[in-house]
Amino acid sequence: MQLPDIATGYRLHGAGKSRVVVLHGGPGAAGEVGPLARNLVLPDRSVLEPFQTARSIDGQIEELHGQIVRRCDAPVVLIGWSWGAWLGLLYAARHPDKVGRLVVIGCPPFKEQEAEGISATRLARLDRDEVEQYERLSGQLGSADAWPRLSELFDKMDGYSTDGRPAVPVSVDRAINQAVWRQATTMRRSGELLDALSEVRCPVTAIHGDHDPHPVSSVRSALRAAFGSPDVFVLEKCGHKPWIERFARDAFYDVLERALI
Repeated sequence: MQLPDIATGYRLHGAGKSRVVVLHGGPGAAGEVGPLARNLVLPDRSVLEPFQTARSIDGQIEELHGQIVRRCDAPVVLIGWSWGAWLGLLYAARHPDKVGRLVVIGCPPFKEQEAEGISATRLARLDRDEVEQYERLSGQLGSADAWPRLSELFDKMDGYSTDGRPAVPVSVDRAINQAVWRQATTMRRSGELLDALSEVRCPVTAIHGDHDPHPVSSVRSALRAAFGSPDVFVLEKCGHKPWIERFARDAFYDVLERALI
């Protein structure tokens, strides 16, 4: 895939107005869910892959709203991966008439204390040289030269047995990442993120790998408290990015397709 053209605001996979939207992670990492979005296309199903460029959470929610209004036939199935899971949740809470189902993949924890071990888990999966590379390259987030190796390190930290394909071209914006993530962690700390769950009116499906450094227990408990009996699928031998996992990819797409019906 080519590097996404951020100026367009989106990438449409297929033709016509879409009823499926796939949100990237980051924040500020446009393009990483491109292969996932492309694999969901059918002759009668197009998929919108919007690029979020605003430097605030409110800005990203309203940016996404404009993209859905212009490019989609709502209500949509809104699929959010990693940071995109939180964005999807916040969007569904604010614009419930536009979302028919929310799917969260690799959702980060909803409570600050449940996120404390993520960094240590990730680094423990690298050797000493790789840790040094990761720490050095993390300071160059947003550099096109740094991304290929940084992506490999992320896949090793976050994955179980990935398919080894070359890194997908991603447009990483460090300023967006820092500004939006700062707000997001503040919302998590204050409980505002959890409160937003109570405003979601559509069915929610969660898909999570058992090897994902983000603990699934946080997602399961938060969704159960909000929805009673949500659909939570834990995939075996699977990391943070299920569509690149050798052993879990087929099961992942089976679950996802059922959510799209």
